[in-house]
Amino acid sequence: MIQYTQEDVARLLADERIRGIYLCNLLLEKLKKQLPNAKGEVKASIGRAHGILNGLFFDLIGGTITKDRNFDEQIMALVKADYKLLPEPEGKPIDALVFPSEEQTISVIDDEVYGGAHCYLIRECLGFVDGKTQYTDTQQVVQFVQKNDDGSVVPGLQSEQLVLALLDRHQKLNNRFPSEQNAKMVEGLQMFLDACKERVQERIERGVMGELKK
Repeated sequence: MIQYTQEDVARLLADERIRGIYLCNLLLEKLKKQLPNAKGEVKASIGRAHGILNGLFFDLIGGTITKDRNFDEQIMALVKADYKLLPEPEGKPIDALVFPSEEQTISVIDDEVYGGAHCYLIRECLGFVDGKTQYTDTQQVVQFVQKNDDGSVVPGLQSEQLVLALLDRHQKLNNRFPSEQNAKMVEGLQMFLDACKERVQERIERGVMGELKK
């Protein structure tokens, strides 16, 4: 189970409020086109929807927001008043280092079946500064999709999704700073994706794709 910090809760709540307002605005534009002779009434209705949405949001976090202060800071303060800081999930460090650092920055949430192959805790990096790679005390959670033996599924990323993002990133970096090493990275990532495709195709042909079978 993923645990959330105060900052996570504040961000999720604020994002949901913004998403709700965005959807209201999309509806407003759609109704304006469908009802050109009733733009005033439509705008008033959407305005009331905004008011209800904000009311629900502020009831949820137990407070109000003022225009003369930073929005994010106010959200954080309100959340801190009602939510206790949840402990960071405990990870098991893996024996892997990012050259040239000697710090272990990647951990896994261990499990009895796989030994921790689905949920990774990765410390955030500040780049290479003063002759060494600098890391923060904060970390990001990378949850891969996990099908359990009982048939339940923990939603998460596919390996291919993560590698496709890496491939896109390094192609773009190579466009700006071309190098032989960048080209090798791109080639290696493409090889990984090709192997993934071969494996999926083979499992589909055997009728075991999506099942916990060899």
